[in-house]
Amino acid sequence: MFLYQDKLLYYQLSKRDLPSLFRYLTHNLLPTTLAPELEHSGRNASKGRYLRGPTDLTTDVPLLGDESLSVVHLHSEQETEFQDELVGYQMMVYRCLNATVCMFVRNSASFTNGDSDRRNSDASQSSSIRSSPPQNGVVSRRLLRNVDQFLETELAQVASKIGDEVGDEKLTDATDFHYIYFNPSSLSMTSSLSTSPSLSVAASGSASTPKVPLPPVDVNRLVCDTMSNFVSDTEEFGECFVKSSSDWWIVIKKVNSRLLVLILPPSSYTSSLADVQSKTATIVRSHFEAIFFS
Repeated sequence: MFLYQDKLLYYQLSKRDLPSLFRYLTHNLLPTTLAPELEHSGRNASKGRYLRGPTDLTTDVPLLGDESLSVVHLHSEQETEFQDELVGYQMMVYRCLNATVCMFVRNSASFTNGDSDRRNSDASQSSSIRSSPPQNGVVSRRLLRNVDQFLETELAQVASKIGDEVGDEKLTDATDFHYIYFNPSSLSMTSSLSTSPSLSVAASGSASTPKVPLPPVDVNRLVCDTMSNFVSDTEEFGECFVKSSSDWWIVIKKVNSRLLVLILPPSSYTSSLADVQSKTATIVRSHFEAIFFS
């Protein structure tokens, strides 16, 4: 999995595992490990680090206790429609600048007996190459050190290029609307209504107050009702405009199954349907053109 800030850019996991892992990373692991990035110290901000595991990679001491990596159980790649097998993987989470890479290595305890016998046979034949295998799983400090040496340079360059392209994204501060964007192919969602405060502060360097107030409860209900009654799950294209009793406008656009929900507060610039259509075209062209085609 590859994330920039709290947005998922790429993954190779089963879609069955993606939602829970993405939520764990963005709501649990990342917010609780960003303190060093929020502190203004002499530490090199471009230096990468593992968010879990050992801090000292200069030795080859086995990974035990608090230094051992987390183990997650994912659906097997070979599972059929009628199987629900979970396989244990050691999880390496590496972060540099605003980019996070989550890598998974199959845990030694998850191999079958045949795999274990094969691995033991291979290990006996190559004892001169690896005389002291890791005691906990298959990931060793040496592997972590090699990955760190590679990613510290490569990931920093990628993160810098992404940062140059997107700039200091402050969509909620510079706009007068709320939005929800969902891509069903990657199960990724971004929204101005439910962002992670810690990740936002880490990306921008400061906390800020949204320019537009949050929608009232009746508008939130109306969004849900509109999605249920007027947006088809089977159709890839669609558009809907709804005005609430409190003069909020809800715009739903669906193109190639990608979904964009705009929530516009009461304004003299959105008094009629024609005004809202014009405003919607401007918003899509200005903020969502790269990922959403009008």
